[in-house]
Amino acid sequence: MYLSKLSKEQKKLFLELCTSLSIIDRDFKEEEKNLIDQLCEEMRIKPKYESSMDVEKAINEIAAISNPMEKKMILVELLGIAIADKKIASEEKEFMKNLCAAFELKVKELDEAITLVNELSDTYSKFASFLRK
Repeated sequence: MYLSKLSKEQKKLFLELCTSLSIIDRDFKEEEKNLIDQLCEEMRIKPKYESSMDVEKAINEIAAISNPMEKKMILVELLGIAIADKKIASEEKEFMKNLCAAFELKVKELDEAITLVNELSDTYSKFASFLRK
């Protein structure tokens, strides 16, 4: 939704975070792959599905070059990947908590973002059902 506004370096690091998050629970689902494809299309970059960088390094690097609004955009988009398969695994929750700590975001902001992303996902599902009728 907002990823086209990121710099080239932010996009590269964001994709590293996407790939790391999508495999962190050792269950790379088709929904996650499809979402990564969509995000890469939005960013106009080539998709990849394997991480080539230490996740902590990627988190710290993107945190260092992102402003508060960009950090929230990144958080929201990553949450989309975490809930793509309709559940957030404990490893994904831990990933998101580490990201929020590096981004200097409060747990309350993470909880609010999770609620909003879940609501958005539910709305998309309702639209899809409506269109199929």
